[in-house]
Amino acid sequence: MPVSLLWAVDVYGRVYSLSTGGGLWEQCRDAHMEFKRVTAAQQCCWGIACDNNIYLNLHASDLPVRYQEETYENQRWNPVDSFSDRLLPSDRWQWSDITGLQHQPLNGFLLPSDSWEWEGDWHVDENFEGEPTEKVGWTYAIDFPAYYTKDKKWNSCVRRRRWLRYRRFRSMDTWAKIPPQQTTLPDPFSDISCGGWEINEEPRGRLSLWAVSLQGKVWFREGIYHLNPEGSVWEEVVSPRGGDPDQLWPRGSGVGGAVGGPAPRQGGRQQRLPQ
Repeated sequence: MPVSLLWAVDVYGRVYSLSTGGGLWEQCRDAHMEFKRVTAAQQCCWGIACDNNIYLNLHASDLPVRYQEETYENQRWNPVDSFSDRLLPSDRWQWSDITGLQHQPLNGFLLPSDSWEWEGDWHVDENFEGEPTEKVGWTYAIDFPAYYTKDKKWNSCVRRRRWLRYRRFRSMDTWAKIPPQQTTLPDPFSDISCGGWEINEEPRGRLSLWAVSLQGKVWFREGIYHLNPEGSVWEEVVSPRGGDPDQLWPRGSGVGGAVGGPAPRQGGRQQRLPQ
C-alpha cells in the first residue's frame, strides 16, 4: 500500500504532515514560513501563506518532473546558396513550432519559474520516426508544409530539423512560490482546495485546484498535471446562482461544492463552479 500524507496547519501557521507509514506529526521543512490554509493531493500540497502568496510542496519521487522543449529550424533551397535560412515571404519562420505558425527562436525559451533548471543546452534530434537521420537531423520535403522524409530527393526544396532541450523541476519537498501572472489578481485568496485526480480521461497527474478570494470570487488554476505541477494561469469562475462562496471542497472526481454568502455578482468568465 503506498504511503500517503495528512496535512494540517496549526493556529500559529506552522504546517505539519502525518504519514500512514509512521505515527507522529512532523513539521514541514521551511519552518520559518507561516500558512493560513493548506490542501493536499497524493503527490503534492498547496498552501496560502501569510504573505498571501500561493505555494506548492511537491513530493520527491523516483520519477523526476522533466519537460521537453522543442523547436524546429527551417531552411529552403535556392540555386545560389543551396539550403539556407533565406526563406520566402510566404514561408514559415526560420525557427518555429511544428506547425510553422509560432515563432520559436532558441533564445526565446525561458524557465517558467525559479523552481526549474535546465539540464543541458540545445541539441539536434538526430532521429526521425525511430530511425537515425543521415544529415545531422535534417528531414526533407517538397514544400512547407508537406510530408517529410529523412532522405534528400531531387525535388526536396525545403528541409527542417528538430532541436530539443530539457528542463527539470528542482523544488521537491519544499515550498515553491507560484509565480505571479501578468494580470494581478484583484484581492488575496482566503481559501484553497484541490481535487480531480480520479478523472480518467485527463493526463497523468492532472489536478483541479480551486480558490476563493476575500471578495467571494472563485478562481480555477489551469494546466496542472505531472509535467506542469505549478499550472499555468488563474481563471475566474462564474459562481452558481450568483452566490459568493467563502469555502470550497472539491473531491477526487473534480466535482465538489461551495458554501458562503448569498450576495449576487455579475460578470466573470463563462466557466461555472460545479454544483
